[in-house]
Amino acid sequence: ESLRGSVSHWLDTTLQSDFYLRLAPGVAPQAATAFSPEAIASLREMPGVEGLSLSRTLRIATETGALELRAIEPGPKGWGLEIVEGDPDAALAAFRSAQAVVISEPLARRRGIGVGEELVLAAPDGPLAFAVAGVFRDYSSDRGVIVMWLDGFRRHWQDRRLTGVGIT
Repeated sequence: ESLRGSVSHWLDTTLQSDFYLRLAPGVAPQAATAFSPEAIASLREMPGVEGLSLSRTLRIATETGALELRAIEPGPKGWGLEIVEGDPDAALAAFRSAQAVVISEPLARRRGIGVGEELVLAAPDGPLAFAVAGVFRDYSSDRGVIVMWLDGFRRHWQDRRLTGVGIT
């Protein structure tokens, strides 16, 4: 009962949009035109669309193996992450600064990383250290996930591609 209730609560918290679009498995983001700036602008202008959430997901190398990095721009209903370690308001403020990330519970447990510690990520111009601003509940990956603000990701990785769009 408690696991079922926890997963149900997580789904309600995480799935903030009404519709989700993502690239088909195996389609490289650089090859896709579905999420071009023009396509995103067109989606924003559709009648009834209140707003969009944007995401870019990729695997990045770390000293202890590859991890999933999700760069997000939350939609009108919020960022969809339940912070379970750290102050949620402080975590969001640090997260928006693009100098901090939030990590999933599985990653925090597996790697022994906590709020306030640094996580070093390999970026195109060399390693970058990010403060861990919070730990969030996540049932989507048992290996763990790092979440970063999309604007910060774009600045550090020089990558404007998207792999997903949520439509509200």
